[in-house]
Amino acid sequence: STVVGRPVTWSSTNSSVVAVSVTGLATALAEGSATVVATVDGQSGRAPFVVTGTVVPVGTVTVTPESATISIGGLQQLHAEIRDANGQLATHRLVTWSSTNATVATVAGTEASAMVTGVAEGTTRIAATVEGKSDTVTITVSSTASRGPIAFRSTPGGCQGIYTMNVDGSNVVKLFQNANCVKVVARPAWSPDGTKIAFESVPPTGSHYNWAIYVMNADGSGVTVLPGPGYSPAWSPDGTMIAGAYGTGGGYSIFVMRADGSGRVVLHESLYGIGEPAWSPDGTKIAFNGVTGSTSVGGNNEVFVMNADGTGLTNLTNSPSSDWGPAWSPDGAKIAFLSSRAGSLDVYVMNSDGTGVTQLTRDAWVSDRPAWSPDGTKIIFDTGEIYVMNADGSGITRLTNNAWYDGQPAWRR
Repeated sequence: STVVGRPVTWSSTNSSVVAVSVTGLATALAEGSATVVATVDGQSGRAPFVVTGTVVPVGTVTVTPESATISIGGLQQLHAEIRDANGQLATHRLVTWSSTNATVATVAGTEASAMVTGVAEGTTRIAATVEGKSDTVTITVSSTASRGPIAFRSTPGGCQGIYTMNVDGSNVVKLFQNANCVKVVARPAWSPDGTKIAFESVPPTGSHYNWAIYVMNADGSGVTVLPGPGYSPAWSPDGTMIAGAYGTGGGYSIFVMRADGSGRVVLHESLYGIGEPAWSPDGTKIAFNGVTGSTSVGGNNEVFVMNADGTGLTNLTNSPSSDWGPAWSPDGAKIAFLSSRAGSLDVYVMNSDGTGVTQLTRDAWVSDRPAWSPDGTKIIFDTGEIYVMNADGSGITRLTNNAWYDGQPAWRR
């Protein structure tokens, strides 16, 4: 059967004739022969190449954008346009990316696109070099830039994927898309240190009930499928554990496991329709939503909280309306959530003990659970497009404006 999520090491027996990138892109550089080798877990496959004819040398390299300002930990995608000596677009050329000051920003890429990551305040030049021709751009990293980025789910052309964007909606970058692009990819969740993103998906050939939790690096590399079924991933504040949910109609549960997927323990399974677990900032509690009653028919969706070991279950909302999608404020004092108690689906906030319920949006028909900014001053939510507002509900600003669904935003801490 097909195995996914294993790292592949690519190499060429004659890199002066055929070069191969870390993603397996082979580039013909000169006449001759070479063999490209792919190695996984000690097992190798080989593809012989024979290069004939004359390769027109590279004439120019142009990198865009010419400059950018990002936050510490922020991302910026760059693109190199390569033209040959005749002025024609030259594809499949090996690109070497470099940073003049990797203590300020690093860059990763071997093809026409590369990802820059902000490391510390300062300015650096990022260069793209192809066959001796190069171009550079300026990257400024600032601690005063808006913290981010925001990870979210997007469905352009009906293909579902995980993307990131700056907190103002700019610089949209695709990180992951299922090999079967119509399969669900959803609910991104940042690790506390911002280096990884967990999300839910199904294998390209799997059924709807083959939900699994995936983890990847913040730049979209190193995708790993964690063992066991699950969805709605949520990181513990120390980054060592992931909480998740799973259910097929025959039973639902909230579970926790180590960040590598081992040590899975079920914490709660007495409620129907359990989902959306969220750790409190101090790691002592987990909020989630579940349906009261034995089935969804006649039951009511409520927001619950329990101790991180599964004890002390408490219904926080206890309302005749539907309430779900809890999100803790960074200081742990409040929980934002969705509710239909005013007729439409809107964002509300309450104290962490369930008191002081306040409606923030009006007739918004919000699609999925909200998320707080790292400093607790703003809340982001979606209605099929993504919006941000002040924590009191004022100053609503639209961040995305597309013909497809954009939602389930998650703010990098």
